[in-house]
Amino acid sequence: MKRTVAILLTLMATTPVFCGSSVVTGRTSRITAKKAASAAEQLALASRLSLQMSRAPIAQKMDLFAEAWANLSLVRAAWPNDNDAVVKSGVMQANLAAEFNLWPKAVDVLLEILPASDKTDAQAEVEQKLGQAYEQIGNVAESEKHLLAAERTMHRVHLNRVQSQDILSSVATFYARRNKPIEAIQRFREAAALEGQDPINKLQYQLSIAEQASLLGKDAADPELAHLDDLVSEARKSPLSPADAILVDHIAQHAQRVRGKSR
Repeated sequence: MKRTVAILLTLMATTPVFCGSSVVTGRTSRITAKKAASAAEQLALASRLSLQMSRAPIAQKMDLFAEAWANLSLVRAAWPNDNDAVVKSGVMQANLAAEFNLWPKAVDVLLEILPASDKTDAQAEVEQKLGQAYEQIGNVAESEKHLLAAERTMHRVHLNRVQSQDILSSVATFYARRNKPIEAIQRFREAAALEGQDPINKLQYQLSIAEQASLLGKDAADPELAHLDDLVSEARKSPLSPADAILVDHIAQHAQRVRGKSR
C-alpha cells in the first residue's frame, strides 16, 4: 500500500483544470479529462470511474484514480458558480483521498470547497470531513474547530437521524481519544436520544457512555452501567435477529469488563 500511495501522490501532482487537459501517470499513459455537457454528467463519469477503481487490479486502479480525480477537478474549473456541483466534486475527491490515506490532499480539497458549502445542507458534512482529515494529520486544534462547526451546523439545519448520529459520534470519539470523557459522554448521550433512534444503537451508545463514565470513577460509572443492564434486559425480551442477539450478548459481556475496571 505504501508504494501505491507514493505513486498516487505523483499522479495528483498535476491536475487538469481545463477541458481536454491531461495528467501523466509516470508510466506511458496519459489521463485525459474532457469537459462533459454538464456538471452532473462530469460527476457521474467520475462516480463510475471510482466504482471501477474499487474493483480493479493495482496497475489499472492508479489510472482510474487519476482519471476520476481529473474529472472531479474539472467540475470546479468548468462550473465554478454551481455550488452544489463544486461541493459534490470536492467531497468525492476527499473520499478518494481518504481511501488511500492521502489526508493532506483531503484537507486541501475540503478547504477549497468549504466556502461553497456555507449555509447549505452540505456544510455539516464538509466540516465533519475536514475535522476528521485534520485529526489524521495530527492537527488537533483544527480538527476540533471543524468538528464543532459540523455539530453547530447539524443543529442549525436539523439533519436527519443518520447524519446527526454520524456527526455526534465523530465528535464524541474525538473527545474520547483526547481523554475528555465528559465532552464525549455529552455527544454519545445526545446520539442515543435522537428521535427514532434504533434500540440496538441506543445500547451501543450507552455502552460507550458507561466506558467513558468509568474513567471518571465508580460513582459515575455505576448508574450508567445499571441503565445499560436495563437496556440489555429490554432488548432480550424483544424479537431480535440472530445477528442482533449476538451483538446484545457481546455488549453485555463488555459491560461486565467495564464494571470490573471501575471497581
